[in-house]
Amino acid sequence: IELTDAEMWSLATGCSALTTRELSEGDEISYVGRASWAAGCSAFTALALSGCYKITDTGRVSRVDESSAITTLNLDSCDEITDTGLASLAAGCSATTTLDLSECHQITDIGLASLAAGCSAITTLYLSCCDQITDTGLASLASGCSAITTLKLDSFDEITDTGLASLAAGCSAT
Repeated sequence: IELTDAEMWSLATGCSALTTRELSEGDEISYVGRASWAAGCSAFTALALSGCYKITDTGRVSRVDESSAITTLNLDSCDEITDTGLASLAAGCSATTTLDLSECHQITDIGLASLAAGCSAITTLYLSCCDQITDTGLASLASGCSAITTLKLDSFDEITDTGLASLAAGCSAT
């Protein structure tokens, strides 16, 4: 089923007890649809937006800001997400424990610094193929996300043993 903004509004107003929603590449959901979902689904704790090419910094941020109860957020392959969006996400993600940013190619060390500053509850983080992240980004995570127990890193050219050592030192401090 491919959903539109109007269908999202109908679901949001009629199914306020929903806790999980998975959207995928085919869904034609824009900022308007996600905002209506945010307004109508206060029990929402998990959101998967994997491959949703219409997800931008503005749209994603509106969803998280409206529901700080989100514990699981999957933004895998949402290639329009940037450091700006990640900074906004970090301002409202105090309950988030699982975050998938795999293949979000515009995220850099700056975005990870924002994440580390605002999302200290993260225990599971996926960063596969985020090819602009370096040792500096891992050092930021080490200082602010010491609760991480699961971290997926692969396809990185700019991460060295130094970055992994700093991350290990920060995560073992708790």
